[in-house]
Amino acid sequence: MDFQRNARRQEATTAHIRFELVLKEVSQMQSQLFDSELERKELKTAYRILQDRLSHSLEKNQKIKEERLNNTDRIGVNKQEI
Repeated sequence: MDFQRNARRQEATTAHIRFELVLKEVSQMQSQLFDSELERKELKTAYRILQDRLSHSLEKNQKIKEERLNNTDRIGVNKQEI
């Protein structure tokens, strides 16, 4: 009877140790997942910012080109009038 009790105690201790190891692994995996999700959100935000800046720059560049074209046209008209 003592042998069975000791065997069960040993099994319970071993199971408890395995359970603690699994909990540590799960905790590490959750931390890694959280870090990955945070990095993904930061990258997504940075990507949106870059898209907005690019779009703004392209619009600004287009306006400058149109202004130059209008100025060139005006200069051409003024030269013909002289």
